[in-house]
Amino acid sequence: MKFNTYLGKPIKGAYEAYLERAKNTKEENNRETIGTAGINSTLENPRDYIQIQGIKGIHGNPVEISKFEVQGMNGKNYEDTHKAVFQSGKGLYIPTPAIFMQHFKNIADTYQNNQTIFDASGNPISKEEHEEIYRHLTTNFKDIYGNNQQGAWTWLNAGFAQGTGFNNLDLETIIGINADGTFKTRKEPLLPCLNEDAYAEIIFNAQGIAATKSRKQK
Repeated sequence: MKFNTYLGKPIKGAYEAYLERAKNTKEENNRETIGTAGINSTLENPRDYIQIQGIKGIHGNPVEISKFEVQGMNGKNYEDTHKAVFQSGKGLYIPTPAIFMQHFKNIADTYQNNQTIFDASGNPISKEEHEEIYRHLTTNFKDIYGNNQQGAWTWLNAGFAQGTGFNNLDLETIIGINADGTFKTRKEPLLPCLNEDAYAEIIFNAQGIAATKSRKQK
């Protein structure tokens, strides 16, 4: 979730440089994935997923997201993670920033206001598990996989390419995989967003990217 490192640098190859950094950094290479279920998904255990209200998914609604990082996805880079998810045959995809941040806000708001959230089967999630998910997303609460990587780790479905949007960039979303292994993508102009590496307010543009620099930078 550190894509803003390059957003403020309209240089050729910024996205490729990010991927190269991911291959050579333990922090990035140990990243898990939080899977998103689309309208054609076939979830093995719907109780492991949470309904996301207030947003449309890549393939329509309903939109559900895994409570925690998906097993078996550790150590994969951005491209390999997408391939593994699409080839799983479960109708899953990597969440876009807009989907993930809507999920984050839903979890935080419902937890702080003592409201109920529901799993993909429509069953309410216990207060204890609600708190566990909230603390996992907001603090270094637990190390799920025992690899000394506390906190929530996930790839987000967002690439940045030269284009017509903010800072002459487009936002690229991977929406599927072709028979030859190449990705099906969709691009749209990047909306105005925070274009420097800094602490940000919990305020996002419509694409789910931080839009406002925090007044506190310590």
